Amino acid sequence: CDLETKITAFHDRVRHVRENSDFPFELIANMDETPVYLDMIPSRTVNKKGKRSILVRSTNSEKRRITAVMCCNAAGKFLPTLAIFKGKTLRALKGITPPHGIHVRAQKNAWIDKDLMLYWIQNIWKAFTKGRPSLLILDRCKAHLEDSVKDAFQKCNTTTILIPGGCTSVVQPLDVSLNKPIKDHLRSQWTGYMIKKSEESEQQETPLEKIPPPSKQLICEWLEVAVSKLSSNPVVVKKSFQVTGISNALGAF
Repeated sequence: CDLETKITAFHDRVRHVRENSDFPFELIANMDETPVYLDMIPSRTVNKKGKRSILVRSTNSEKRRITAVMCCNAAGKFLPTLAIFKGKTLRALKGITPPHGIHVRAQKNAWIDKDLMLYWIQNIWKAFTKGRPSLLILDRCKAHLEDSVKDAFQKCNTTTILIPGGCTSVVQPLDVSLNKPIKDHLRSQWTGYMIKKSEESEQQETPLEKIPPPSKQLICEWLEVAVSKLSSNPVVVKKSFQVTGISNALGAF
């Protein structure tokens, strides 16, 4: 079918590039953007047995989000994460002290654009590869397709391979194996935050009508811990490149 044809063509392209360049696994990577919502309401609740009604609390921020730009390589390592907050200028980042391994930037819609792609290439990707020949797997996000972005990758000595449309759930390592455990950890942190804030509110003379959303600083700290937790298990990261057919032995294609 069409999907199988696209996947086969993608794997053929990966094999061809790897055969001609012999990249070490450290320099074979996948980069992806994923939304992180400020309200991460779980699908289940925990309460005392026998209680007839359960109040599911939120911060009324269900539609507010940031974008986390993550990148990992076939050797099992995560590169620093770029957290993009909503804001027209860097003033939106006031009060944030980025934890180790986290970069922060602002964009009017909290999404990746050409300028932020160039920032990521210069400050995260290039800082890691140091101009060594490298291979980066990307989806077809509009910002990845900009001519200035392509030129910047070329200057970094980086070959990019674009994932065919409709195939990211099959051949993108971050989508297949890694984004979910990171978001699960973030949801766990959010749940703990909500429980703590709810208990504090109930002890006040006038309980809060709504819980304030977690601060930008706290979101950055949660994100750093979530990525670090996954980074501490490089076998899982390596396997994500194997099951997607990117780092398989060349003779196995």
